[in-house]
Amino acid sequence: MVLDARAKRLLDMLSLSRSGQFGTLTIDARRAGFEGLMRMGARPAVVTEVRDLLAGGCLPMRVYRDTVSADPAALVFFHGGGLVAGSIETHDGICRSLAKSSGASVFSVGYRLAPENKFPAALEDAAFAVGWIAEHADDLGIDAARIAIGGDSAGALLAALICNGHQPVTADIKAQLLLCPVLDLMADLPSRRDFGSGYLIDATTIAQDIRHCLVDTQSIDALPSALIGAVQHLPPPTVIVAAEFDPFRDEAAIYHSQMQAAGVPVRYSCHPGMVHSFYGLPALLRQAEPALAEAGRSLSEFLR
Repeated sequence: MVLDARAKRLLDMLSLSRSGQFGTLTIDARRAGFEGLMRMGARPAVVTEVRDLLAGGCLPMRVYRDTVSADPAALVFFHGGGLVAGSIETHDGICRSLAKSSGASVFSVGYRLAPENKFPAALEDAAFAVGWIAEHADDLGIDAARIAIGGDSAGALLAALICNGHQPVTADIKAQLLLCPVLDLMADLPSRRDFGSGYLIDATTIAQDIRHCLVDTQSIDALPSALIGAVQHLPPPTVIVAAEFDPFRDEAAIYHSQMQAAGVPVRYSCHPGMVHSFYGLPALLRQAEPALAEAGRSLSEFLR
């Protein structure tokens, strides 16, 4: 394994700027740092339409379209950020790219964050968004039979939990897209240990994010795993994007193997030399744009 040279420069720069801060950041600093990284790494594509709306009058969404169709497919997207950071704005570039490469209408969901809203608030918002979009498919100009859900990092966890039946939705999910997914918050896997420090997201920050999600009386056991029960409740056809130097790499590989064994159609790619969330940093990492484009094209095939 060889870390990409540009990725190494990025990690070195972040290490200098964060010296002594890992696992000790205030929630405001955690959010500001994540927003700054995503803004620095973004190179937004031009798409045909971008507009904001409120689902049910309360849940913010942003819709991205780059094609004109009588019954386009849809992707409901949940941003990453450990369920404590991130927003529609931080993932604007990712959603633009996915709208272009998949041809789907992308609905980016501004779900509630911890610690202000403890888990499962984010999961409840994610499920509500999927059901609301399906219910209003005609008004939104999409095909209710061709809805995918997906996300990156912790946002991918929300998608996987819904697809695995942890939170019911009033919609049929045709496909899912998981970008560098977090799939088991209690995982103790080699990649978590090998890349737990100095690889964009560190083990102490992960632990702090989890603590923010829990009610004071809860233990981490209260947070569900997408890896448990994946075979019993089959997910839909799935696209998984992983990175070689990502603490969550092994979870993605295990999930891929589970679905293969269960006969679920799956497209899996693990990008050599790359780090967590690399696909969202096209201005810094040249592998980002082709990886996201490939993921979008693979998703479009499952949505036909």
